Amino acid sequence: MVTDPFAVDDIELVFPTIEPYIERLYRCFGGYPVEEVKRLLKIRAATLHLVGEDSFFIAQWEEGKAHVLCAAAMSGHVSDWSEIMTSVSAYLKELGCKKFTFTSPRKGWSKVAEQVGFNVESVTYVKEL
Repeated sequence: MVTDPFAVDDIELVFPTIEPYIERLYRCFGGYPVEEVKRLLKIRAATLHLVGEDSFFIAQWEEGKAHVLCAAAMSGHVSDWSEIMTSVSAYLKELGCKKFTFTSPRKGWSKVAEQVGFNVESVTYVKEL
């Protein structure tokens, strides 16, 4: 259900498809702007993966850890996040990851994350000056 990472040469081909979703996530919730996400993918500081037929995630990797920078459903809504999280978790485990992390300013994610086995490791509060 989860694809291996897209090759750098394929990023230019697939990026126009995911760009509006990354832009929407950035506009609504912050994180990395579109240009920075594309740059991270091109220099291989992050990887792009499809999940099923209508979802994707972009991850950064450290020893034993995958941190998801952004994820979205291209259909606008995914009915079963637990199935997607289970598939991604299994894929990451196959790659030797011991941790799967993500951050989100959306309070609703805490309930969803707990339902699929996540716990809070840290919280960052920011005040723009």
